[in-house]
Amino acid sequence: MVDTRKAQRFVIYTQVVGAPILVLLQGPFMITYLSRLGLSSARVLDMLALLALVRTLIQPPLAYVGDRHGKKKLGYIGCSAVVLSMLGMGSLPGIPEDLRMVLLVCSILVYGLGGGLLGSVWFGLLAPLIHPEERGRFFARLRMSWQFSSIILVAGVSWLLDRHSALSTYQIIFSAGFLLACLRLVFFYRIPEVEPPTRSEASLWKSLLSLLEDARLRSFCSYAFLLSAAAAPLQFLFALLMKDVAEFSEGRIVLAGNLTGVGAMMGFYVGGRMVDKLGTKSVFISAHLGYALLFAVTPLYALPGWPAFPHFASLCFLGGLISSASGIAMSSTVIGLSDGGAQRSLTTALTNACIQLAPPVTLFLISRVLELGLLAESWSLGGVALGPYDALSFFAAVAVFLLLITLGLVPYSLHKPRPLPREGSSG
Repeated sequence: MVDTRKAQRFVIYTQVVGAPILVLLQGPFMITYLSRLGLSSARVLDMLALLALVRTLIQPPLAYVGDRHGKKKLGYIGCSAVVLSMLGMGSLPGIPEDLRMVLLVCSILVYGLGGGLLGSVWFGLLAPLIHPEERGRFFARLRMSWQFSSIILVAGVSWLLDRHSALSTYQIIFSAGFLLACLRLVFFYRIPEVEPPTRSEASLWKSLLSLLEDARLRSFCSYAFLLSAAAAPLQFLFALLMKDVAEFSEGRIVLAGNLTGVGAMMGFYVGGRMVDKLGTKSVFISAHLGYALLFAVTPLYALPGWPAFPHFASLCFLGGLISSASGIAMSSTVIGLSDGGAQRSLTTALTNACIQLAPPVTLFLISRVLELGLLAESWSLGGVALGPYDALSFFAAVAVFLLLITLGLVPYSLHKPRPLPREGSSG
């Protein structure tokens, strides 16, 4: 008999030491690091998009393997790959410039592979350990725990970079990331794999088609992709505006990014309560309205006399709150869609792929728009001088608001989910 409470504790420990790595590699810290290495803003977005794209595209086929050969085995290999990527990332400043880009791309690919291996089986591994009626609260507790550890790490990073912004400081930070990645290996090993591997000879293609026969899954995947695509520019726009327009110091940019984590702590609590009491749709409606408002007010920093840093700090805080609450609703829905199915990892990987595929697609489009100069470098609204980032912000506000009409694609009852069809069934 598996002690689910003990298992849940090791799940939390694994995320507490592992999530700060993700925060570093996908937040303002990575933007400032790559910029210090000489990459343009467009190229930085390309690198971040490549990281997300690799992680996303490999998850469904890896989940298929995990369902058949063991979820925990694949997850452990993924954790080990992240350890190697930390070594590569931290070694970049000491590499000759002609080889630096090669090592950067290789490190990103290895990290993407590791994250993809772990992500492909993570929810499938967790699902039997969490009772349906406590999903919202468990994910809130889980995410609040790792967000707290991330806040502490990012606060320390901000303090260091404010005083010592040399590339050697970044290497010290990546060394800390390496140690955390090693510790995550230890905790992940203690998470039990409750469900045995599936004994099936169905191909990956046939397995995917079997899952897609379910209308609920198709609808939610469509909605998740659209919402994620519209909300994707949020944190990157803030970081680029602070770096390229407001010209804040590296420490200030990371500090503002840390406020995203503080907001996320509150968002996890609020989102978890709302999911368990009101259902996921109430959270999604709030997310649409909140995202639209944040994008719309972002260009206010350009007003004469407007306090720029408090403005961006507030936006980062609110952005973290909204995105984390929405993330709780997404995670609860993903787990619910896998209930009763024979292919938990493949089901959760497919839905997560739709959620995670949207941001890199959006970032690639934004980087191309910026690189080709398709937006005016300078324009005005009401006598206030604005730039291309502000145009992108207004466009995102309109897009995420209009996507309210897609909420009909979320036909999900939280506590009474209908099992997905098993392989070979007609649904």
